[in-house]
Amino acid sequence: MANETLGEIKCPGCDGRAPMRKNKKLKWYINCPTCGILPFNTRAGQQMLIDKGHVYGVGESWDTPAAAKPAARGEGSAANKPAVEVAPVDNKKKPTPAPKAAPEPPKIDEKKKPERGPLTVLG
Repeated sequence: MANETLGEIKCPGCDGRAPMRKNKKLKWYINCPTCGILPFNTRAGQQMLIDKGHVYGVGESWDTPAAAKPAARGEGSAANKPAVEVAPVDNKKKPTPAPKAAPEPPKIDEKKKPERGPLTVLG
């Protein structure tokens, strides 16, 4: 069964209108009728699809006439910004500190005998 069309975008290959869909791993991709499937699997590619594409709202679909669609969002508008800002990931490995040496146990004086209390008789 084909994935549902969730939005549309101008195809970077042929400049035609192309549907935007999500795969089973919830990654956006373009399914252009002329160019074929164009996956953008990196974070930058996913963000580009969200920024440049139009995700359908309630009552919108691929079959909705262009005149009935809302005006395109501008580059600087708040509606074009993602709801959640994604912080860049630092993939550099941080050096792990060397494990600290365990403290030495206190030295026991073998000449000194441990103190004992009085003996109790059980029973």
